[in-house]
Amino acid sequence: MDVDAACHDNRIEGGLYDDVVQQLMALPKGVSLGDATYKEDFVRETNIHTGNFAYECRDNGTEYETVLVGKILPRPCGTKLNAMGNHYVGTASTPNLIDDKAWVKAVLALGQPAQSTEKMYITFRNQIATLDDIIQSDIEELKRQNKDMNVKEWTAHAGTDQTGVLEYIIVNTEQLYVVPKAMQQALQGKCPRVAKKTISNANEASDARDLEPPAPLVAYSNPLGCELSGSISDLEGSITRMGSTPETGVPILRCD
Repeated sequence: MDVDAACHDNRIEGGLYDDVVQQLMALPKGVSLGDATYKEDFVRETNIHTGNFAYECRDNGTEYETVLVGKILPRPCGTKLNAMGNHYVGTASTPNLIDDKAWVKAVLALGQPAQSTEKMYITFRNQIATLDDIIQSDIEELKRQNKDMNVKEWTAHAGTDQTGVLEYIIVNTEQLYVVPKAMQQALQGKCPRVAKKTISNANEASDARDLEPPAPLVAYSNPLGCELSGSISDLEGSITRMGSTPETGVPILRCD
């Protein structure tokens, strides 16, 4: 790939890449994924009622969140940043429609940033090492407990060779589509409580729209001909935030 001189200067030692690495290193211990250590900075906790598990900070028990760096790769590498997301569409004869009950998420495949400096290269490889440590440790633990469980893999190989070095980090977002609370209750067979309204003064203009039930917001009509009642989630809000950490100002792409 041809790189112009100005772009190249921003990537070589002391440029943009190394500046990002320095800011990641300045974060508190365990916040940067490449700097975190499984079972020291965060641990896995299982919900005794549901059997689901989550990762929590070891020191205070809060949900573990991390900051990572990488280049968002194209679709052939596994990225699914579109309206269909990771939804299985089915076949032509038996299509799997997206409806209000479907869980649709976007998938980001992160790879080594192009023309990486040594520091950036090591940082990205350390992130993969942290994730691989989680996977291998959990597999060993399940074997000791004689449990059979499908461990979700956060890393992937490039191409069809599954024996080589891991190259990609797989990030899943929250749900792409949000169904309004009233609609969720209707799907569950529940009826919302009837709310009282205040009678406006006769001299005040009233807005008739406030007295009418809101029409379903059709946010998306997919190629399979199924319409959703919900709206798309705020990709700059709770799902994926592009911003900077308050401590250092390092630019990040965060998926909570």
